[in-house]
Amino acid sequence: LAKVRNEAEVEEMEAAALYFLGPRDPALREFDPDNWIWLGGNDEAEEGTWVWNDGTPIEWFDTMPWRPPNPDNAARLNGGKITQKVLSISKWGQFDDSYDDWKRARAFACQCPGT
Repeated sequence: LAKVRNEAEVEEMEAAALYFLGPRDPALREFDPDNWIWLGGNDEAEEGTWVWNDGTPIEWFDTMPWRPPNPDNAARLNGGKITQKVLSISKWGQFDDSYDDWKRARAFACQCPGT
């Protein structure tokens, strides 16, 4: 899965989301899966410690352009159970700590080796 390491790469992923998912559609709910792409970040090994799939830390996690109120784990929506463990980016270039279950599956972005 893809890494996003700086603001320029956020813009690249936003453009990719628009290309692969189609234009922004105001008729869709904001968190509709058709508005988001899963990236290669997660905190599955340790809650709150975000890393890329290769294990390298997400160094700019605190300054990423998050979609408010994220990152929030959405525990308030799931009876206190933390279920948001993977990183997504929207067609608007905002990040979300996304669900990792098949019911909310989203498209995903891959990164070519060596990039």
